[in-house]
Amino acid sequence: MRFLITTAALLILFASNTSQARAGDMGIGIIIGEPTGICAVTKLNDFNSLNAALAWSLAGNGSLHLHIDDVFYRTISQPFRFYYGGGIRLLLVDYNDNNNNHKKDKDAHLGIRFPLGINFPFTPSPFDAFFEVVPILDLLPGSGFDINAAVGVRYYFN
Repeated sequence: MRFLITTAALLILFASNTSQARAGDMGIGIIIGEPTGICAVTKLNDFNSLNAALAWSLAGNGSLHLHIDDVFYRTISQPFRFYYGGGIRLLLVDYNDNNNNHKKDKDAHLGIRFPLGINFPFTPSPFDAFFEVVPILDLLPGSGFDINAAVGVRYYFN
């Protein structure tokens, strides 16, 4: 549990780092799909941001999903922007005990994310929307491949 709290705190602090961000460049919102939960963004400049989520993975037995990505934006046609990047994912999986002892085993999966998405800013309002598909290469406890896909909406603070 201590590991979970520490990881969540570090994720939130890292995602909210404003040392390079300008006023109005931090946002928070929801992400729906795989995973589903709370997302955050910190723009580093007009072409780069840190995107993070503290969410619930609905696949399998259900898991706590934490990720942070460094993404780069390219305008494809106004106002749509394509983004791509890389990041990490931590997935904490609960497994139910088959002997009905009400005990749960926990397993942590660490992987590398490769987000690909489309961003739509609702200018001049402080909202944006996004759709992303994210191939994931799991490294721990064993190697494997996974894909996430989600949509989301974020509100930017001034």
